[in-house]
Amino acid sequence: MEKIPSISIVVPVYNVERYLKRAIKSVLYQTFADWEMILVDDGSPDRCGEICESYAKQDKRIRVIHQANGGLSAARNTGMSHCAGDYLFFLDSDDYLAGNALEFLWEKARQGSFDIVMAGHRRVEPDGSTPLQSSGWLESEDLHQIRKRILLNELPNFAWGKLYRRDLWEDIRFPVGQLVEDMYVVARVFYKARSAYVCKAPLYYYSHENAGSIMNAPGLRNYIRIRYGRFIGWREHEKLASSFDPACRDVCAAQAMKAAVRAYALDTEKMALTESERDHIREYIAGHRNLHLPKRIRLIAGLIAGGHDGALDLLGRLQRRLVMHQLIRRQEKLIKQQAR
Repeated sequence: MEKIPSISIVVPVYNVERYLKRAIKSVLYQTFADWEMILVDDGSPDRCGEICESYAKQDKRIRVIHQANGGLSAARNTGMSHCAGDYLFFLDSDDYLAGNALEFLWEKARQGSFDIVMAGHRRVEPDGSTPLQSSGWLESEDLHQIRKRILLNELPNFAWGKLYRRDLWEDIRFPVGQLVEDMYVVARVFYKARSAYVCKAPLYYYSHENAGSIMNAPGLRNYIRIRYGRFIGWREHEKLASSFDPACRDVCAAQAMKAAVRAYALDTEKMALTESERDHIREYIAGHRNLHLPKRIRLIAGLIAGGHDGALDLLGRLQRRLVMHQLIRRQEKLIKQQAR
């Protein structure tokens, strides 16, 4: 009988030929060896599929799944359905791990009987710098406080960088076609866990090297979709708060409202949201009129609820110009960083 690996690593792969080998090698060179890596080639148009297959031929712990492009959520869901390990770890294919990451996470999980161990991370910039992003975290195993900080997004809701007992995910999957998908599911996983540990040691390296891609043709559309995704994520957090931490409900609802209003106002030309999604936002606004919100958000929410399309069109044009200006400035900054 084939031995069950301790850790299953799910790696969704799409259009990252430049970074993929770095991600795979960071697993191969781990000080902890009892893992399986599932590379999900999500219909990548470049040589990623070939690269995945070449590494699978070299190491029997690596498996490759090829599928038609369905997006990050679909690729992760496919990977999870093929996992056999006791624990689950997500690694994005342009990111990489510190050499002792899996050993540290595994030892901490086993020694403390933790269902989730969350490690800190560094962000890899286009100029090669790696600023620490977790320096302000408090190391803790207080499950109530950890859940609350995840619920309020004071601890990042990224799926990656965390070692999970795999059975926590048995009835949870990422929402296909939705951006900010991590926020939709990670808090639910933490509320299923019976124990957790957070450390700020930077064991994960999150790539910000290709962040300028938002400036391609669908950049503004993606920007709006991200705002809608945040609305959906915060709405899920509001539901969790209603069940487990009512004192946080209005905080989550206010964040959901801000994201919803932002997405709707930016999409007055209907380039990003479906009519069903626009209806969803209108229904949410109608059901949350008593929230304490900043005056500007209340004003825009009132325009949406009242069907004042003319005023919204003008506001949307102004906001889109401002966003595009911000994106252009961001792109210029990234180009300067890459040129150094």
